[in-house]
Amino acid sequence: MLTTIDELDEFKKKLQKGQIQRDTFKPARNKVVRLVEKAKKDNIVNEIENNKFDSKVLWKTLKKIFPTKATKSGKVKTFEKDGTMYTTPEEISNLFNEHFVAVANNIIESNNSTYPEFTKLENFVRLQKGINSYNLSIPTVTESEVLELVRSLPSHVATGLDGLSSHLLKIIASAIAPSLTKIFNCSLINGTVPSAN
Repeated sequence: MLTTIDELDEFKKKLQKGQIQRDTFKPARNKVVRLVEKAKKDNIVNEIENNKFDSKVLWKTLKKIFPTKATKSGKVKTFEKDGTMYTTPEEISNLFNEHFVAVANNIIESNNSTYPEFTKLENFVRLQKGINSYNLSIPTVTESEVLELVRSLPSHVATGLDGLSSHLLKIIASAIAPSLTKIFNCSLINGTVPSAN
């Protein structure tokens, strides 16, 4: 490739001196452009392949290919659901609340009859500690803890499977914190996590 670039430089000098026509220069230039594009593509493919298990490097590579532009406004101005456009902050907030409350209710309904089997874990803990009485529990979370965690999400990460960006979640944090707290606590109390469905 370096040889081809050197040839292009020679053609460029000859073109500037008037020793060759532009038609002779164009194919050499196009050849170099194609070679550079191919080298860039091969480099990106190699970077992705070599770093497919290193998410930090992988995202940096993907951002080179698909640069993101920061939005000037941090507020969600419109939201579309089922073909209906919602424009007021109250309508949008209510939609998010309804969504997260429905998620929490679905989890509660689907997990009422199923409790995890902790016998093996309890026996293991008892054997490791060498004691007959123990108390093994995970404390529930408070709404203020959830609010603090949502507000501390990094803004530069990609959206999750739900398609919601961390930036958007930060904006609506106070509106969704109560619902998220219910979901988290339900999960902790029942010992199960929601499925992706």
